[in-house]
Amino acid sequence: MRGRASPDDPRRPTLVTDVPEPVRWGVLGATSFIYTAALRDAFAASTDAEVVATASRSDPDHDRGAPRRHDDYADLIADPAVEAVYIPLPNDQHEPWTLAAAAAGKHVLCEKPLAPDAEGARRMADACAASGVTLFEAYMTPFHPRSARWERLIADGWVGRPLHGTARFTFPHRDPTDHRWRADAGGGALLDVGIYCLEPLLHTAGWRAGDDLPDVTADAMVTDEGVDATFTAWLSFDSGFTAALCCSFDAPESQTLEVVGTDGALRVTRAFTPGVGDRTITGTRRDGVTVALTGPGGAMYQSMVDHVTAVIRGRQASRRPPDASVALARVVDQLRAAARTHPRTPAAERPEART
Repeated sequence: MRGRASPDDPRRPTLVTDVPEPVRWGVLGATSFIYTAALRDAFAASTDAEVVATASRSDPDHDRGAPRRHDDYADLIADPAVEAVYIPLPNDQHEPWTLAAAAAGKHVLCEKPLAPDAEGARRMADACAASGVTLFEAYMTPFHPRSARWERLIADGWVGRPLHGTARFTFPHRDPTDHRWRADAGGGALLDVGIYCLEPLLHTAGWRAGDDLPDVTADAMVTDEGVDATFTAWLSFDSGFTAALCCSFDAPESQTLEVVGTDGALRVTRAFTPGVGDRTITGTRRDGVTVALTGPGGAMYQSMVDHVTAVIRGRQASRRPPDASVALARVVDQLRAAARTHPRTPAAERPEART
């Protein structure tokens, strides 16, 4: 039960039995960038979620605001105060800690990608289903109002029949010690930001879990350790829709999404990590006239947290069930298998070649 102000005396709470308690969250890896930069505030802003425990292996003094702090992830998962676990760990750690949480009967919000490959994602989904707990991949972009409007415009035929889509998410990633540069940690540009590019393209194509995989070609610029610093691909679907994507840790900052159809085109910048104030989609009609399609803004991380907690409480059906995450991971596997690899730094430009 939760209390709210009595209409007769706002200082006196009246117990209300139809308002569920907030979901009690624990965070594995409380010093991670995405948690400290975005999810911590999202949990705090949500009236349906409460962080009751955090864990960090690297900083015993982490997150001083958390009621309960652990220096071991297993201790947090075993904490009886924790109902659900948020996992922002490196990609290779998603599966083992999701399986541990499922075995303990805890719901899971896991950072993207759900796993480095589709087989791992399938094992995670099956384990959570067997334990009767929610599993949700922390893909927040669809929870921004502009993203929702984009999907409605496509569905309502603003572009007519979609013909081609392009998606690009690039940024210069200069920290060589980061786990994203490690093959054994599930590093690489495709795994790190590929979901942002792939998901809207697959959605526009009408591709769903269980459909045949599209035809693909791909190229990857790889480091000496085998990590893709840049990944580009072309996808062709049975409907005739085609799509191109580019993910890179070497290129300048860029986030663009565009779909061209028989009646028009839609384009958006800062497409995948929009802020509260990002509200405009640029449309070009068949006659060449460009229009600004402006709608509401919003806080996508909080909206995602609110949705996941509503799913856990049984008030909503999941907008993106685990099968959708597994299906996307299948496409990622397909792209990596198809990719022609090229050295990130040509031999003639390497430092040892100039000595």
